[in-house]
Amino acid sequence: AGATFASLLAHPAVRAHFPVLISALNRLGSPQIRNMGTIGGNICTASPAGDTLPPLYVLQAEVEIQRPPVAGGGSRTVPISSFIAGPGQTALKKGEIAVAIHIRKPEASVLHHFEKVGQRKGMAIAVASLAALLKTARDGTVQKARLAWGSVGPTIITSPEIDRFL
Repeated sequence: AGATFASLLAHPAVRAHFPVLISALNRLGSPQIRNMGTIGGNICTASPAGDTLPPLYVLQAEVEIQRPPVAGGGSRTVPISSFIAGPGQTALKKGEIAVAIHIRKPEASVLHHFEKVGQRKGMAIAVASLAALLKTARDGTVQKARLAWGSVGPTIITSPEIDRFL
């Protein structure tokens, strides 16, 4: 959770396996923000415009939460879709912190795509964003789809119905 955006952009495994996240990170803020900001901070801010959130939703990320020793210690893991409850609202209870983000590698044949629309080219808060993972057959037919939209609702919007339809 404490990994900076810049360190994720430079990490060979992230670059190789999570192009949808790399695309979002490349459009996030300025070099200064990428050098200081963390993925955990972006998630815990719980902004519907958070650039990393749509990719993390389509990647079905999980957030590992650590409880304080006075609350019995230990940890729990929740899907990102359950972690973010609304603008600025998360599943964190008093004294808890997000310590890790877990992402499984998608199949190698899956297409990754990220789009972000803002009011200017750089350093813009997303007016709308879209992350997509698509698995296609050799003839181009979509076999599996996962889509997530940012900045269009109080949380990231997904639609299992649309995914199944595609």
